[in-house]
This record gives sequence, structure tokens and C-alpha cells, in this order.
Amino acid sequence: MIRIKAINHSSHQQHDLHLVQSDSFYICNGCGASGLGPRFSCPHRGCCFNLHEECCSIFTPITSHPFLINCNFIFSKSMPSQRPTCNACRKIVYGPNYYRCNHSNRNLHLSCARLPRTITASNGMNMTLKNEYQPRCLYPMCPKTNSGWSYFSANEHYSYHAGCWKDQMLKNANPRAQRNGLLPLRNNVTRPHRRH
Repeated sequence: MIRIKAINHSSHQQHDLHLVQSDSFYICNGCGASGLGPRFSCPHRGCCFNLHEECCSIFTPITSHPFLINCNFIFSKSMPSQRPTCNACRKIVYGPNYYRCNHSNRNLHLSCARLPRTITASNGMNMTLKNEYQPRCLYPMCPKTNSGWSYFSANEHYSYHAGCWKDQMLKNANPRAQRNGLLPLRNNVTRPHRRH
């Protein structure tokens, strides 16, 4: 398979964008949504321009996800009259680009479709993503969602909501957005909560 490594995109004509392989979060300048994983990024110093592969229209979209059986996802580029909610993080999809299964009415943010199966918490604990919800969360500023996916420790005593983990990673990846009020200021200290 041939993989494109650099493009010139109409949304950022002053510089070529290079394909970056990274597991860090970013904000896509094309659709305004968060991203995780490979992206097209401007290599020029001080130019923080990033695009989802999906927003470049030169990618192979996902069509399924192991947590959402019997779903056939399509890449949506238009916003429906009612804003959909992502089944992974339970947050509203604000941008026009997301994955949707018309048959089951399920939706995924582009970044949630690429959530890593395992993460390492700030205390070094490995956690695994599951299609389960846990009310308690290691994130100090958890908005107390009532559904969605969660990361669990091996003994299942500790958990992180997928949406809370994304918030923490975005905060860490984009301190300028945090200072400008685009992301809430939050404490970096994680307080463990035992699962009951």
C-alpha cells in the first residue's frame, strides 16, 4: 500500500503538511475536533497546524469497532440537525467530521475511534480500555458522566473514563488552549478512587 507522506492542503497553502506518526493528542485545524494518532502537521517552527488524515480526504476510514458489534461505520462530513453523542466518551460531536452507523444510530469522534487499548496512568499503572462504564474516575475534574467506555486497572480498583482521559491528554498537549480558556484548568494530581 502506498502511503502519502506530505501534502499541500487548501486550508494551509503556505507550507506543506507532513504525515506525523504520533500517539499524542492534538486539535485538528480542519474540523476543530480533537485528534489522536497519525495526522498531517506543519513542520515549521511556531506553526501549530494539524489535520486529521480523515480531514485531508486521502485516508482509509474505519468501518467497524470491536466494542460496537454489528455496526458498519461511515465517515460523515456533514452535521445532522441534531448533534450526535459519541458512544465512547459520551460527549457531543461538535464538528462535521465523525463516524456514524446509520443502522444502529451509533457515533464515534475520530479520536475515540482510535483510542489506545491500553494506557499508563500518571502513577505508572497500566489500564485497559473496556466497553464498560465505571462511576468512579481517577480524573479530579470528572464531569460525572453516566455511561461510555472506561479504562480499568488490572485489579479493576481504579478507572478512568475514556472522555476524562482524552480531556487530560488534550490539556497536557495544548497548554496554550488551557491558558486561553478553551480547556478548563485542572489539577495534575490524580487522586485514586477505589471501585466498589
